[in-house]
Amino acid sequence: MPAFRFGMVKTKWFLWQLASSLLNRFALFRERIDIVLLDKKINFVISCWYGRTGNNIQQILIAIAHAETFKGAFQLEEDFLREGDLGEMFSPIHLDFSPECEVSGDCRRIFFHFTELSFLSHSTRRMHFAPGDPPRLDSLLSPAWIERNLWQVARRYLRPSLLTQGLHRPADEHLVLCLRSGDIQGLANLYYITNPLVFYKQLAERFRSVLIITEPQPRHVLLTEICALFTESRVETIAYEERNRGFEIIRNAKELATSGVSTFPLSAAILSDRLDSFYCTDMYMDEHLNPRMLAPSIQINEFRLPGYRRLWRRSVDRQRLLHQYAS
Repeated sequence: MPAFRFGMVKTKWFLWQLASSLLNRFALFRERIDIVLLDKKINFVISCWYGRTGNNIQQILIAIAHAETFKGAFQLEEDFLREGDLGEMFSPIHLDFSPECEVSGDCRRIFFHFTELSFLSHSTRRMHFAPGDPPRLDSLLSPAWIERNLWQVARRYLRPSLLTQGLHRPADEHLVLCLRSGDIQGLANLYYITNPLVFYKQLAERFRSVLIITEPQPRHVLLTEICALFTESRVETIAYEERNRGFEIIRNAKELATSGVSTFPLSAAILSDRLDSFYCTDMYMDEHLNPRMLAPSIQINEFRLPGYRRLWRRSVDRQRLLHQYAS
């Protein structure tokens, strides 16, 4: 009986999410049609700061993409920049893609969820949210459009407003590795998957020297082992308050690697004008900035980790998994 009751609850939860998803999609479809058919000029406004640095650069890029696509307007205001940690990285922006028209309304939302977390058109693989957290989709643009075009939006409209251009340029012979620690240190998050040691062993076969950008305490669980893999290694610990320095080091890398799920290095890479090669695993999340959004001129070196996602989700000792997994 308890198992049957649990099954009924799960079914009802699935159906509720499905209904929420379909209603959400229909509302966005109507909004898009209304803007296009009535030829409205919309002011696209980011409603609030969401997450940390990379997430909010993602918001800015997607909001600009909306303004350009629908011939509207977008303002990156000083208040928003100061609310988080972008005030020392970007200057305010005002973009008007239809100067001959008057603004007829605001589209105010979080410009982060460009895929619906549960219901992509081809997948229901993320159907386990906490009660009260329905599937979410905020973008009027398709995931395919965003993946194909976001690098151009970054290059045309956001890169010119960078305040830190030309600073903190690493030596070209270094592999720059962004090693996320801090908020994922406990390895408890189901979705923020950390790359195993075998990934760094493969990097060490290609590179002799590595410059590691990471956060202060707590240290990344593999930091000592990673340093030992390379002939030369240097560690730069960047406090949250000085992330603009770490961002610019990463943005100026020619060879860049990441340690798993994180929008911070991807936001730097998409705004880079120096990056040649990007090294990652296939553990990134589709609904975040991801390597498929980088400029076509950048070589993406994606290491496959067969079965690792499943092992991560099921593991009761993820630190051991990081050391023992072999692809």
